[in-house]
Amino acid sequence: MATEHIILWGMTDKELAIQGMTLIAAFIGPLAAVLVTQWLDRRRREKDAQLAVLKDLMGTRHLAGDPRYTSAINLIGVEFANHPKVMAALDEYLKSANRKVPEDEQPELLKETLAQQSNLIKAVMVAVGFESSDDHLKRDAYAAGGLIERDNLWLDAMRAWPQIAAALWMQTRMLQGENVPPTQPKTDTDKQTEPV
Repeated sequence: MATEHIILWGMTDKELAIQGMTLIAAFIGPLAAVLVTQWLDRRRREKDAQLAVLKDLMGTRHLAGDPRYTSAINLIGVEFANHPKVMAALDEYLKSANRKVPEDEQPELLKETLAQQSNLIKAVMVAVGFESSDDHLKRDAYAAGGLIERDNLWLDAMRAWPQIAAALWMQTRMLQGENVPPTQPKTDTDKQTEPV
């Protein structure tokens, strides 16, 4: 039979080991729980932010002029920085979307840009944990006709502002008694000949 030695405060080496492990567990257990909870919270916040980007991309992919779409594209670099496939798809999309081509090549560039957009959205979906087919991304987008008509009216109104401003300037001068020669308002196709 092995003899037990009394080492400290009247405890044997076996009792001392048990007490030491209990003491260590009392400190490490709560510390580990806090660290795991913080890690899980950070992961949840990251996934929530990524999901918000995906929702904005999906909700506005057919309306590239929508501010939420632009915001989502710009946030991909932040929210998916650790996802190389998403970042590569973003680079390809931006190359296509920012490329300038002559007007006769616009339809082909639009096809390419839409294909790159689908690749980007699919990469984001996979990174977030969803699956979708390329066909679904390319064909299943909806924009209400009224929404498109409203946006087109708004764009037409924005294009008219310079003409309205010119007419108001002429009216103001005429009301002040100045002799203002009638001029043709500039259109979008007029080229500026003087440096700004």
